Amino acid sequence: MPTALVSRINGLLAEIASQGDVEGLELDEGGMCQIELKDKRRIGFALDERREQLWLFTGLFSFPEEDMDARSVLYERMLSANLLLVGSEGGMLALDPVEDRAIFQLSLNASTVDTGEIGRGISALVMRAESITDSLLRADIAEQHSPT
Repeated sequence: MPTALVSRINGLLAEIASQGDVEGLELDEGGMCQIELKDKRRIGFALDERREQLWLFTGLFSFPEEDMDARSVLYERMLSANLLLVGSEGGMLALDPVEDRAIFQLSLNASTVDTGEIGRGISALVMRAESITDSLLRADIAEQHSPT
């Protein structure tokens, strides 16, 4: 049986889904789900019940498979951008080890969040993800790797 917090978030996600004509937007047993926007960007949702945080996240780019020097540069840039959240525009950059890609994530207070705040979070995530990707994939690396 879902907890009150899971039920609350699922209710908000259902409301957002109905506004965007999306079906089945509901947290799975692991507390996660995702939607695909019109521009094909996927937005993920992950509920951390213990910390009462709803995470919104999106992929930025895949890491170069064979080029360890380029990977090192990207890791360094991501860590630098996370310093005081200045270079990451208030969100966090992280490595998704399953898909070997960089992700950008924002956190919302799951206990108080409403549909408007989630909607604004999605918009901010998309806008910030583009500018962060541009700053991380400067010309020396951007020629080799494109955003996903």
